Amino acid sequence: MPSTHHHTGLHEGEVQQVKLLLQELKSLYWVVKKISRVLDLCENNAQSIVLSQAFANFSGETILQRQRIEEVFAQLAVQPGTIKMPAIAQLIDEGMQLLEGATEHEISDPALTLLGIKLSSAIQANYFGVCYLCDTLHYTAVEELLELCYHEIRATAQTFATLAFSKIDFNFKDLVLE
Repeated sequence: MPSTHHHTGLHEGEVQQVKLLLQELKSLYWVVKKISRVLDLCENNAQSIVLSQAFANFSGETILQRQRIEEVFAQLAVQPGTIKMPAIAQLIDEGMQLLEGATEHEISDPALTLLGIKLSSAIQANYFGVCYLCDTLHYTAVEELLELCYHEIRATAQTFATLAFSKIDFNFKDLVLE
C-alpha cells in the first residue's frame, strides 16, 4: 500500500507530482518574465513586416501567459516564484548574444526565424508537460488556464515554422546561429 503524506492526505507519488508541477510552473514563470527583452529585440531587427509582427504577437502572448500563471499560483494557493530554466536560459542567452550590439536589421530574418522556432518550441514542450501533470492530478481549472497557454505557444511555434518553410530562397547556412 502506498504511503500517504500526513499533511495533505496525498499519496507520496502525488506529493512528488505536485512538487514537480510547482517547479515547472516556477520555471515557466521565469521564462515569461525573462523572454520579453529578446523578443523586443527580434521584433525590432526583423526585416520582414510579417516576422516583426510574429515577434510582437509572441511578446504579447507572454504577457497574457504571465497573468495566467499568476492566476494558477493563486488557485493553487502558492506564492509565485521563479526557477531558472537552464535550457531556455541558454536559448535566451544565444538570442541576446546574436542581437546585442547589432544595428537595426543587421541580423538576417532566417536567423531570427530560427530563434523564434527554438524559443517557442522549447516553451511549448514545457507547457505540454505541465498540462499533463495537471491532468494526472485532476487540477481541471488550473489545467484549462495552462492549456490556453499551450495552444497559444503551439500556434506561435507553427507560425515561425510556416515562415521558415514558406521562404524558398532561405539559404540553410543562414539559419545557423553563430
